[in-house]
Amino acid sequence: MYLQRIGTLRHLSAAALALVILAATATAATPGCAPSGAKVLLASKLARVYSLGTTLYGCTDGRQTKLGALKGTTAAPATRITRYLLAARYVAFDTVDMGVDTFSSTVTLIDLVNGVRADSPAAPSSPRPESFKTATAMVIDADGIVAWIGQSSAIGQPKPQYYVRALTATASFGQQATAGNPTALRLSGHQLSWRNGPSGPTTTKTIATGPVHSQLH
Repeated sequence: MYLQRIGTLRHLSAAALALVILAATATAATPGCAPSGAKVLLASKLARVYSLGTTLYGCTDGRQTKLGALKGTTAAPATRITRYLLAARYVAFDTVDMGVDTFSSTVTLIDLVNGVRADSPAAPSSPRPESFKTATAMVIDADGIVAWIGQSSAIGQPKPQYYVRALTATASFGQQATAGNPTALRLSGHQLSWRNGPSGPTTTKTIATGPVHSQLH
């Protein structure tokens, strides 16, 4: 009888341990601040990016932020988010507006903890008709810096123009015009680098942040 009780206790202990492991696994898989039924797309220790239907959201504990539509709501002009990134408490995303013979793009950075938001056109405006502005690559870091490659083209413009731009939560930005199509965009700390063309030299710039501006030096 005593040995049978010992065996029973061992089985109970093993079952209890299995329940603890399952509970821990379930907690780790829980989408945190995302509501029930949401599809978590990106996750960090502090925040989540998720979708409900065709709408994209970001959240931290105690705050939900609507980011925008993942699909165009009308045929033209149609507005939707095409790419999004998350690092620590910061989310960055690219919203495109597709009109009749026009295409514009806006990069947004949001601090999901306090709601501070900054926006910037993906590329400078063009005075030419039928202009097209897009963000072709985007990177973000945990300090709240987002950088991207902007492309601008228009009818009658011989070649597209390319820019490397950076944005911080101070709502201001710097830009660096490039001679060719930049590639291999990287952001490490405040060091931003890219390659000038597929096999060109690498350019490295420091993003100096402050209460007034953010510039590429």
